[in-house]
Amino acid sequence: MSRHIRTLLLESNGTHWVAVCLDTLGHGILSAPHAEPAWLARTRFARKLFGNRYAEASYLEDWRDAFLACPSLEVTTCNISDLIALRQQRAAIRDYDLIIVLHSAAGDRMSVLQRTAAWFQGRRGRLALFVGNEYDLLEEKIAFAKQAGADYICSQLPIDTARTLYQDTGATVIEMPHALNPDVYFARPGGERQVDVGFAGDLYDRVIGDRERTNIVEFFRTQAAARGLRADIRTRRMPRDEWATFLNRCHTICGAESGTYYLQASGAAVTMAKAYLKQHPGASFEEVRQACFADCGETLNGKAISSRHFEPIGTRTCQILIEGAYNGILQPHVHYIPVRRDLSDIDEAIRRAMDPIEREAIVAAAHTHVMSAHTYAHRVRALISAIR
Repeated sequence: MSRHIRTLLLESNGTHWVAVCLDTLGHGILSAPHAEPAWLARTRFARKLFGNRYAEASYLEDWRDAFLACPSLEVTTCNISDLIALRQQRAAIRDYDLIIVLHSAAGDRMSVLQRTAAWFQGRRGRLALFVGNEYDLLEEKIAFAKQAGADYICSQLPIDTARTLYQDTGATVIEMPHALNPDVYFARPGGERQVDVGFAGDLYDRVIGDRERTNIVEFFRTQAAARGLRADIRTRRMPRDEWATFLNRCHTICGAESGTYYLQASGAAVTMAKAYLKQHPGASFEEVRQACFADCGETLNGKAISSRHFEPIGTRTCQILIEGAYNGILQPHVHYIPVRRDLSDIDEAIRRAMDPIEREAIVAAAHTHVMSAHTYAHRVRALISAIR
């Protein structure tokens, strides 16, 4: 490859048919995913229609920014939701040194991307597929990897799990977890942290088979005041600037690993849970677990670290997390305060988190560790190194 790698970055600004229609008909005029005007940013409904529809999944912007900033790459971007722009790239696909399919294009729905699989045959460059929502629609994502002849699958999952999951694709599997964007997530000088324990995000629905994160969030929502803690628990995601501001107001954030313990290449358990909830929308977690996960056959542990574990580290916000592997990147007692899955030691975790000396030692160790090897710039360089 040449010094500057000609790169096509395939992304999406929403794969729902409404988004595809708006972006295609407007051909980039009706939507402004990366430079939206102020009135769109203020209005969530308008942003979902005409702006950055993935603004609250901020890691998508962080990955994009990292690829665009890489000096080794000469990047052309294409929003696959704009079918006109996508078709214009068809003939040029064979000329790129590197084609990257980002999480936004291979996440919520695969209908647009699946139709393009044959386009990648006969290319001269390498194809790297970043799999989004790596527990859902896996049959479709694996099928695309095979049909398109993906050279690399970049997985958020621990490497052993990922290699097993994608073993029949013929692609080289690269462990590519999320990371930190230090240009957005940093400790703002002079700010006062008024919140002892915070959380902002979706509560996982009943389709993943466990309630670990929900349990710790609900504990702090209902029990924080009784323990003398100032809590701010919000069950919605935020755009990245708002999320960075929120983190800078918090001494600690609670959470757990992302993903599911019931990972299957077929996605059978998750598909069954979705169908069950359509028929029984009021079903309890235990009812869904018994019906769909208790006897679902052979599964892989798909629990993984997420972007939401790196962003607090950037803002030097301590984390109280359910014990887990976190891809081997974060170590308990060193980079975060661990809590058992049954929350039996939660009061000890709170005591440690409210000790400013211990809290500062943990955030300092975590920040040094992540800045040394786990920013998005590190991830992009690792991918280029693997390809070269």
